[in-house]
Amino acid sequence: METEQPIIPIGNLTNILSNPSLKWIFVGGKGGVGKTSVSSSLAVLLSQKLPKVLIISTDPAHNLSDAFNQKMSFQPTLINGFTNLYGIEINPKEIKDEDDNLSDMLGVPLDEETQNIFEDLKNSIPGIDEALAIGILLQIIDKMDYSMVIFDTAPTGHTLRMLNFPKILDEATQKFSLLKEKIGPFTGFIGEAFGDGFKNMMEMVDSFKVQTEKIRKDFTNKDHTTFIAVCIPEFLSMYETERMIQELNKDNIDCRNIVINQVLFINKENENTNCDMCKARFNMQKKYIKQIRALYEDEDEDDEDIDMNNDNKKFFISILPLQEEEIRGIDLLKNFGKFLISN
Repeated sequence: METEQPIIPIGNLTNILSNPSLKWIFVGGKGGVGKTSVSSSLAVLLSQKLPKVLIISTDPAHNLSDAFNQKMSFQPTLINGFTNLYGIEINPKEIKDEDDNLSDMLGVPLDEETQNIFEDLKNSIPGIDEALAIGILLQIIDKMDYSMVIFDTAPTGHTLRMLNFPKILDEATQKFSLLKEKIGPFTGFIGEAFGDGFKNMMEMVDSFKVQTEKIRKDFTNKDHTTFIAVCIPEFLSMYETERMIQELNKDNIDCRNIVINQVLFINKENENTNCDMCKARFNMQKKYIKQIRALYEDEDEDDEDIDMNNDNKKFFISILPLQEEEIRGIDLLKNFGKFLISN
C-alpha cells in the first residue's frame, strides 16, 4: 500500500509584508474559518515593520476583543504591549450618518433642509445607508494617518456588500446627477422654494462624485488594496471561497492570497496514530487542498518548490496548521504569525 505523503505547511504572506505601498487589507471568508486569528496575527507582524497599524472588525459578531484579551470599541484602542498597534470593533449598520460626519466627508454644509431632502432621495436607493456608513468610516480612518489598516470582516455575503459600496455610491451619484440635469432649467425656482437646502444638496452630489471616485480608485488599485481569502479544506468553504474570488475579480479588487486554515498535519511524530477519525479527516482535507491548489496555483509549479517572492504569481497559497488551543493573547498570536510567512 502506498504511503501517504504528508501535507507541507506553507506560510505565503511574505508578498504582503514586503509591499510598502499597501494601505488597506481585507481578511474575509466563511464564518468559523479563523479570519480573526489570521488578521490579528498579521496585524502583529505588520506592527513590527510599520509606524502605525490599525486592525478593525466590521463583523457584528466581534472576536477581536477575545483575540487580544482586551476590550475594543468604536474609538481606536491602543493594544496592550504595543505603542503602534490599535484596534476598533464596529458594526457598519450602527454608524449613523450624523450631520458632522457626513458634512466632514463631503466638504459641504448640511443644514436641516438639506438633510430632509437627502433622506427622501436616498431612501429610494437600496443599500445606500450601509454604503454611506462605510464611506464615512473610511474617510475618518484615512485622516488618522495609519500606515496600514486591516479589516477583519464579516462572513462572505456581508463582506461583498461592504466592498461593493463604491459601486452603490456611484449608482446613487448617477441618480442624483440625473435629477440635477432634469431640474437644471428650474433651479432658480426650486432654489427659491427650498432655500439653501437645495443648493447644498446639489453641492453634495458633486462632492459624492469626487469621494466615490477616490475610494473606487483606491479599492481597485492592487498596490493600495488587497483581499486575503481565508478558508478551511472542506467543500462548503472551498465553494464559497471560489464564489467570493470571482465576485472580487468582477469588481477588480485584488485577491491573490488564499489561506487554508485549520489543517490537520500527519507527520513522523503522529503518523502511527490509532485515531481513525484523524486519519479520515486528514485524507478529506488533503483531497480539498489538492483541489484548491489545482485551481489557483500554476500547473507547472511543483508543490515543494514555491517561489515566495514572485510578484508575477497569480495566487499565493498558505497552508496553516490546526492549533491545539484557541489563539488568544499576544504570545499565541505571535506564535501563529510565524506560520503566515515563509521560514
